[in-house]
Amino acid sequence: MDLKNVNLSLSMQRNSININTLSIAGLASSGRFSISGAVPSVDATVELKDVVLTDDLIIPIAILKQNLIQDMKDHPESVSQSEKDTLFTADLLDISKISDINLFSLGQFNGRVNVKGSNVKYSGYQLDNLDFVINFGENVFFIKDGKFSAFDGDCSFNANLDMSAAMPSITTSFSINNIRGSGLAKFIYNNPQKFDGFFNVNGTFSSHGLTSQELLSMIDGDVMFAGRKVVWDGFNIGQIINFADSNAELEDKIKSLQYYKKYGKSEFDSCKGAIKFVTLSPADINIDFSSSRANGQLSAKYSAQHNTVNSIAKISFYSLLPAQQMLKLGITSKGVLGQEDTDIDDSTILKYAISKAGKTDADVDQILRNRS
Repeated sequence: MDLKNVNLSLSMQRNSININTLSIAGLASSGRFSISGAVPSVDATVELKDVVLTDDLIIPIAILKQNLIQDMKDHPESVSQSEKDTLFTADLLDISKISDINLFSLGQFNGRVNVKGSNVKYSGYQLDNLDFVINFGENVFFIKDGKFSAFDGDCSFNANLDMSAAMPSITTSFSINNIRGSGLAKFIYNNPQKFDGFFNVNGTFSSHGLTSQELLSMIDGDVMFAGRKVVWDGFNIGQIINFADSNAELEDKIKSLQYYKKYGKSEFDSCKGAIKFVTLSPADINIDFSSSRANGQLSAKYSAQHNTVNSIAKISFYSLLPAQQMLKLGITSKGVLGQEDTDIDDSTILKYAISKAGKTDADVDQILRNRS
């Protein structure tokens, strides 16, 4: 990691260091570090502007962890019991359980750090109006009323990291207002075209563990959301409805159905849903969609451990008078998130078209053979 345009101004007094200015290419900070009490204290402000955060900030931590692991493997007799209690959840030889969070050092300070930022970028995502205060003391870190802007929406959050017990725990809550769906789609699927719309999202999470991987795998929580002007990429329900209502030749209708069940975008007036996270279990996802002609439901299970999803969606609508039959499009997906294998069931729509045209299943089979 290269450090450029470094500017440091500080003053020292008895038992304290005052950092008047510390700036490093877009990062500016100031504050006071005091060692007058039993526990060192910090009161600082960090401002981030036009900063691009990269994994270079994380790699040195990983290297230090690797060195620590190797040293403990080479000299296990030198590891004290307190270090074992801090760094391990099991036997010393269970190297995978070494904490990648420096719990000991984090618990040795009291104070507060105010973080502000604008145009902060990481992995292609931009955060603006970043503003939160980290308060810490007696092995507890907490953030209250944090906020930032992203994906054309506003986000607020609270967090609490408790390291006073043998097993650290974390609780968070957040609220996102009027966020753009394409930004979420890019974040989740790395594909901003997957879905779009405007969403409000609220959620709470809790977890515990010694390592970041443990914290991710032990999550419990609930997320509720509602959206409007929702666009779902991958099929065109509007054209499929037109197919059902059309009086065109059956062969032309089947051609259209085969295309629009795999391509295009479907628009819904609104959606609402919930995601339930349970420790060591796949998350349960349930979403309802609605529009003037169609309604839909999606149920899915998502495994964060393997980044896989298994979902079933059913989109239903009524054909026009005088028949008014309920027709359904079934969409089943399974696989790695963003790379799922999808199967589409259009049997009820196809049977309705056959009946309306006065044809038989054999006629449809012949049409499909002629097109293959």
